Amino acid sequence: MSVIEEVRTVTSNGRMVVPWTIQQALGLEQGGPVCFRVENGIVTIHAAEDRWGEAAFASLLDSPPDERSDSLTALGAELESLLGVSERDHDRMERHARPRAQRAPLW
Repeated sequence: MSVIEEVRTVTSNGRMVVPWTIQQALGLEQGGPVCFRVENGIVTIHAAEDRWGEAAFASLLDSPPDERSDSLTALGAELESLLGVSERDHDRMERHARPRAQRAPLW
Protein backbone atom coordinates (compact mmCIF):
# COMPACT_ATOMS: atom_id res chain seq x y z
CA MET A 1 0.00 0.00 0.00
CA SER A 2 1.31 3.46 -0.84
CA VAL A 3 1.85 6.10 1.84
CA ILE A 4 -0.86 8.74 2.21
CA GLU A 5 -0.36 11.55 4.68
CA GLU A 6 -2.84 14.36 5.32
CA VAL A 7 -2.88 17.02 8.03
CA ARG A 8 -6.17 18.00 9.63
CA THR A 9 -7.20 20.26 12.51
CA VAL A 10 -9.10 19.12 15.60
CA THR A 11 -12.03 21.48 16.18
CA SER A 12 -12.77 23.09 19.53
CA ASN A 13 -15.35 20.39 20.25
CA GLY A 14 -12.87 17.57 19.58
CA ARG A 15 -13.88 16.62 16.05
CA MET A 16 -11.87 16.18 12.89
CA VAL A 17 -12.63 15.07 9.37
CA VAL A 18 -10.98 11.97 7.96
CA PRO A 19 -9.94 12.96 4.42
CA TRP A 20 -11.81 11.26 1.61
CA THR A 21 -8.62 9.74 0.17
CA ILE A 22 -7.88 8.06 3.50
CA GLN A 23 -11.50 6.91 3.88
CA GLN A 24 -11.21 5.22 0.48
CA ALA A 25 -7.82 3.67 1.25
CA LEU A 26 -9.16 2.19 4.51
CA GLY A 27 -12.51 1.10 3.11
CA LEU A 28 -14.44 3.30 5.55
CA GLU A 29 -18.13 3.72 4.84
CA GLN A 30 -20.38 6.57 5.89
CA GLY A 31 -21.92 5.71 9.26
CA GLY A 32 -19.67 2.67 9.63
CA PRO A 33 -17.67 1.88 12.76
CA VAL A 34 -14.03 3.00 12.97
CA CYS A 35 -11.43 1.58 15.34
CA PHE A 36 -8.83 3.95 16.82
CA ARG A 37 -5.72 2.53 18.50
CA VAL A 38 -2.95 4.42 20.27
CA GLU A 39 0.32 2.60 20.86
CA ASN A 40 3.54 4.32 21.89
CA GLY A 41 2.14 7.68 20.82
CA ILE A 42 1.17 6.48 17.34
CA VAL A 43 -2.50 6.43 16.31
CA THR A 44 -3.78 3.91 13.81
CA ILE A 45 -7.32 3.72 12.47
CA HIS A 46 -9.11 1.07 10.46
CA ALA A 47 -12.63 0.03 9.56
CA ALA A 48 -14.03 -1.96 12.48
CA GLU A 49 -16.41 -4.85 12.37
CA ASP A 50 -19.83 -3.97 13.74
CA ARG A 51 -19.71 -6.03 16.96
CA TRP A 52 -23.44 -5.77 17.60
CA GLY A 53 -24.78 -5.92 14.05
CA GLU A 54 -27.65 -8.00 12.74
CA ALA A 55 -25.60 -11.20 12.59
CA ALA A 56 -24.64 -10.89 16.26
CA PHE A 57 -28.25 -10.38 17.35
CA ALA A 58 -29.47 -13.24 15.16
CA SER A 59 -26.93 -15.62 16.69
CA LEU A 60 -27.85 -14.37 20.17
CA LEU A 61 -31.52 -15.12 19.59
CA ASP A 62 -30.71 -18.55 18.13
CA SER A 63 -28.56 -19.56 21.11
CA PRO A 64 -30.00 -21.46 24.09
CA PRO A 65 -31.22 -19.19 26.92
CA ASP A 66 -28.50 -20.34 29.35
CA GLU A 67 -25.79 -19.21 26.87
CA ARG A 68 -27.34 -15.76 26.34
CA SER A 69 -26.43 -14.29 29.72
CA ASP A 70 -22.72 -13.82 28.85
CA SER A 71 -23.59 -12.08 25.59
CA LEU A 72 -26.21 -9.89 27.26
CA THR A 73 -23.76 -8.98 30.04
CA ALA A 74 -21.15 -8.00 27.44
CA LEU A 75 -23.75 -5.98 25.53
CA GLY A 76 -24.81 -4.20 28.73
CA ALA A 77 -21.19 -3.33 29.55
CA GLU A 78 -20.66 -2.01 26.02
CA LEU A 79 -23.79 0.16 26.25
CA GLU A 80 -22.73 1.57 29.64
CA SER A 81 -19.32 2.40 28.20
CA LEU A 82 -20.83 4.14 25.18
CA LEU A 83 -23.24 6.12 27.36
CA GLY A 84 -20.35 7.25 29.56
CA VAL A 85 -18.40 8.45 26.52
CA SER A 86 -21.50 10.15 25.15
CA GLU A 87 -22.09 12.01 28.44
CA ARG A 88 -18.43 13.08 28.62
CA ASP A 89 -18.51 14.36 25.04
CA HIS A 90 -21.80 16.19 25.70
CA ASP A 91 -20.30 17.91 28.75
CA ARG A 92 -17.21 18.88 26.75
CA MET A 93 -19.34 20.33 23.94
CA GLU A 94 -21.42 22.33 26.44
CA ARG A 95 -18.26 23.83 27.97
CA HIS A 96 -17.00 24.88 24.54
CA ALA A 97 -20.38 26.28 23.53
CA ARG A 98 -20.29 28.88 26.32
CA PRO A 99 -19.23 32.38 25.29
CA ARG A 100 -15.50 32.89 25.84
CA ALA A 101 -16.13 35.48 28.60
CA GLN A 102 -17.88 32.80 30.69
CA ARG A 103 -15.09 30.24 30.37
CA ALA A 104 -12.44 29.81 33.03
CA PRO A 105 -9.10 31.36 32.05
CA LEU A 106 -6.51 28.96 30.64
CA TRP A 107 -3.58 30.36 32.66
